[in-house]
Amino acid sequence: MYYHISRKFQVAGLGIEYKNLKCMDAKNQIANEHRNLQSKYIYYLIALAVACVGYSIHSSANDILATRHIILGMAVLAWIASVVCGLIFLKYALSMLYDNFTLFRIRDGEEELTGSDPYKIQVGIEAVKELIEEKQKSSMRFARWQEYLLGFGGLSYLGWHIISMLANSSSVIV
Repeated sequence: MYYHISRKFQVAGLGIEYKNLKCMDAKNQIANEHRNLQSKYIYYLIALAVACVGYSIHSSANDILATRHIILGMAVLAWIASVVCGLIFLKYALSMLYDNFTLFRIRDGEEELTGSDPYKIQVGIEAVKELIEEKQKSSMRFARWQEYLLGFGGLSYLGWHIISMLANSSSVIV
């Protein structure tokens, strides 16, 4: 069912204006904007983690290997794991887009396995919806871990930096 939106409004300052649009059109535009912003955010976190790895390697390139570098190694591993989680999230997102496309093909009777049989179409739609929901949960788990690992890497790096500063001020190799 479509509802007519008669007034003009802007969504969360994103520059999306709706005037005299049907509700489904507005929902689709909001969903697309959400998906685009979510992808940009994931790409940003990936780039940030890669930059952190590069900076930490560059900043410690001339150091003599010491016990304190274990903490730096933990930071680098956390950032690399964060990148991997982000890439897995994006892989799930692409897979879910394809699953949505398949869902439309099933609904329209264009899918080879279901054809135009109403029972097969209904079973196919339910199966793909369950698959999409399962992938959605998994993808969000990877998105959360991407953030957690990025933060853990930052805290580890900060700990390494503080220990390095203390070791340099006391001229004791830690």
